[in-house]
Amino acid sequence: DRELADMSRDCQEIMNALRPCPVQVQQIPSDGQTYPLLEITLDPSKMKRTALEVCRALRHGKPSVQMGHGQLAAGKLVVNPLHLNEERTAALIGRLRAELV
Repeated sequence: DRELADMSRDCQEIMNALRPCPVQVQQIPSDGQTYPLLEITLDPSKMKRTALEVCRALRHGKPSVQMGHGQLAAGKLVVNPLHLNEERTAALIGRLRAELV
């Protein structure tokens, strides 16, 4: 499905952009029925903030970025690419890089 391929491409673009950041990034692929997801695991030895604090900063920043909350306790931010397009992906990358340095 083209939509799933576009979402996977957006996830890959985000993964590539976050390489310099102190995080581990994993794409959870689509099984053909669900959307691919991106898990961003913060390295607590290199980060001064928790995933919850980064999530809050993303939500309250400009532009506001909404992350999945299901893995925050495990130190992970979750990206669902459902509503991403080229412009939104670029904005998301900019906000993530700003908050993850």
